[in-house]
Amino acid sequence: NGFISEDPTANLGSLRVGRSIPRFISEADIRQLLETAADTGTPEGRRDASILELLYATGLRVSELVALNVQDINFEEGFIRTWGKGSKERIVYLYPEALANLRVYVGGARVALLEQKRGQTAMYVNQRGERLTRQWVWNILKTSAKKAGIDPNITPHTLRHSFCDPFIAERCVPAPRTGVVGTFQHFHDAGLYAPYRSPRPGGVRAKPSKSMT
Repeated sequence: NGFISEDPTANLGSLRVGRSIPRFISEADIRQLLETAADTGTPEGRRDASILELLYATGLRVSELVALNVQDINFEEGFIRTWGKGSKERIVYLYPEALANLRVYVGGARVALLEQKRGQTAMYVNQRGERLTRQWVWNILKTSAKKAGIDPNITPHTLRHSFCDPFIAERCVPAPRTGVVGTFQHFHDAGLYAPYRSPRPGGVRAKPSKSMT
């Protein structure tokens, strides 16, 4: 019947699937996103802006962000202590404006949100004083992006990629930022980013937004 008894492709290896190019968001869109979130003038709005800025400023995963407690922030030294994949401890430094905005949130909006629930240690809480969930952060980002009129397909990982973009493209790693991005294993993953971005001058990253006080 024209059939053969063996499959000639049985010993062929599978095709290698290329890794997709990461999505990025411009600093102009980041600025618009943060200003739109903070523009409500409410504790929730200031919390949302703080969350979005921290994701962009640090490259934290959402799971790391929602797990943060107030005592994980060292305001004197300007860093966050977090635990990434495999419960590995990481120290993540903040630029001064992001640190100042975080201090304002902790002393203002967070206090207002905790009015009904004292003793909560979570950094980011909802209107009932309960720790935010990962899904809540996704909703904050989607809602803020829609209000800001930017790409509605933005995800928390987009902010993480956008953090990595200037970090890699500058082709320099200032001492405080060494080891900041948890997914880079000795920067083997840097090759995924570098071919698509142009090198930028300078080794210090500028703030993405005005101070949200």
